[in-house]
Amino acid sequence: MKRLMLTSVAAIGLVAGGIGAAAADDGEAIYKGGTAPSCASCHDRGIAGAPKINEPDDWADRPTDADELVESTLSGKGAMPRYEGRADPDELMAAIRYMLSTLE
Repeated sequence: MKRLMLTSVAAIGLVAGGIGAAAADDGEAIYKGGTAPSCASCHDRGIAGAPKINEPDDWADRPTDADELVESTLSGKGAMPRYEGRADPDELMAAIRYMLSTLE
C-alpha cells in the first residue's frame, strides 16, 4: 500500500511537471494566435511602433517587467487595443514571457 502511494505521488509529480513545461512552451503558440489580433500580427513586424521580438534595441526604452506588460496589455497602450475581457491574463503572461525570452 505504501509503495502504491509513493508511486502515485511520483506519477502525479511527473504529470504536473509536464503540464508546467507544456504551459511554458505554449507562450509561443499564444503569441502567434492566442488572441485577435494576435501579438505576432504587430510585434513580428513592428506595426504601429510595436517593439519587435528578437530586437533588443526596440525594447531599450520600454518596460521589460512581465507583470507591468500584462497590465498594459489588458489596459491597451498606444495603438495596441485593450485586451481586458478578451484575453486570459495567464495566457498573456505566457506570451509576454515568450516575447521577452527572444531578447536575451
